[in-house]
Amino acid sequence: ALAIFTVATALRMVLIPVEVRLTYATYYPAVVLALYFCGVGPGLLVMVFSSAVGVYFLSPPYHSWHSDRPGNFALIAFVFTSLACAYVVQRLRSLSRDLFAANQRARQSQRELQTVIDDQTDMLFRFDREGHFLLANPAGRAAFGLEGQDLSNKTWHLLVGPEDRPAVDARRVRLKPDNPVVVTESRFRNPKGRLRWGEFVHRASYDEDGRLLQVQTVGRDITERRELKAQLLEITARMHDLYDSAPCAYYSLDAQGKFCQANAVMLNWLGCPEEELLGLLGPRDFFTPEDQRRFDEHFPKFLRDGVIGPLEFDLQGRQGPPRRVSMSATAVWDAQGRFERSRSVMYDITELDATRKALRQLNRQQEAMLDNDLIGILKLRERRIVWSNRASERMFACGPGELLGLESRALYRTQEEYEEFGRVAYPVLQAGAPYRGQLQLLRRDGRPVWVDVSGALLSPETGEYLWMSLDITALKAQQERVEH
Repeated sequence: ALAIFTVATALRMVLIPVEVRLTYATYYPAVVLALYFCGVGPGLLVMVFSSAVGVYFLSPPYHSWHSDRPGNFALIAFVFTSLACAYVVQRLRSLSRDLFAANQRARQSQRELQTVIDDQTDMLFRFDREGHFLLANPAGRAAFGLEGQDLSNKTWHLLVGPEDRPAVDARRVRLKPDNPVVVTESRFRNPKGRLRWGEFVHRASYDEDGRLLQVQTVGRDITERRELKAQLLEITARMHDLYDSAPCAYYSLDAQGKFCQANAVMLNWLGCPEEELLGLLGPRDFFTPEDQRRFDEHFPKFLRDGVIGPLEFDLQGRQGPPRRVSMSATAVWDAQGRFERSRSVMYDITELDATRKALRQLNRQQEAMLDNDLIGILKLRERRIVWSNRASERMFACGPGELLGLESRALYRTQEEYEEFGRVAYPVLQAGAPYRGQLQLLRRDGRPVWVDVSGALLSPETGEYLWMSLDITALKAQQERVEH
């Protein structure tokens, strides 16, 4: 600053005579230069020094300080002008610093943005209103094999296979100021020539008049996702096929006992379409009044315990005959432990129920035939009694169930007779032939009894034999009397 002041003073002395009134002609630029390049403090110092020199030039013997009023005005004007310059320069310096800092921040942001763009794994492109490339990040260039190429004369059609361009064109024309985003999917070939699928998000920007400025496209390779989606759809289709074509009814109930899901078998049994069933009706609506009362009794227990069944009900659909069904279910709970829905399965046991009824009827008939008072029937396993009817108990003077578990040796008079019968009868039975004979056994009260026995092998695997016996003691006595 002092150097600037010295130069200004020298120029003033050399170029302008002392007595000339242009006292501050060289000091104005000196002050401005000092303020701008050296700062406010040095600039004001130059102003003070310049004012002192001006006073010197405006004083005798050159000029009279008291008589030359214009000299005073020149000094005052110089001081105020210098202060105004100091203010302006200070503002300019502050603005310059702010602009420089903003420029640095902008450059830093630009570098960071460029780093983000370069490091982005998604493909990023930008196009002008005619569709020409403005930008392509490294990921986008690598995906299409465009490294090192000048793209300024190429359009976005480079990114789309010929077979998909009509569909993509039809989607891109939908870009409007009120609809600035469009998503497309199209095929392209990577640098190795392999066909890939890409998903591209096109975002358009417009000016205030609604004119297109540019379009930014962000793309990603979705080949694996599409393959997984196709596999998922195939698996889902198979699962739905299994679900709907299962030989039983699958369904879910909500907490009110209404259907929230039902497979095709269930819909067919009930004769209802989904829109008339889901959320509106439950299985209770298709039960008999008696079964409705049973359902109302068991469903609250199911909501509490989370498991039910198997329970049997009579199901009457809107069409077709009634069915006898067996129902079982487990509950699905949410994260808070609240009931969400049921996992229920229902089997058609109409034929099974009819068979069971027929079997019960047949069993009653068989029991009537087997559990008679005339012919004694014993079932033996390893020559031990495992079943007997009432006639056998009466024949051998036993109480109810007394014969069960008893070894048949207890019914023979001697060990020799027991072993002899085993040697004679059982080989015949094991050969698959029936055996019939007469022998004398002992009642539990010690009295002898003559029986006519007939035996058969029931099962070689279990070694069970069925013996039917008829009390012929009276017949034998009559025969002995006749013979006598």
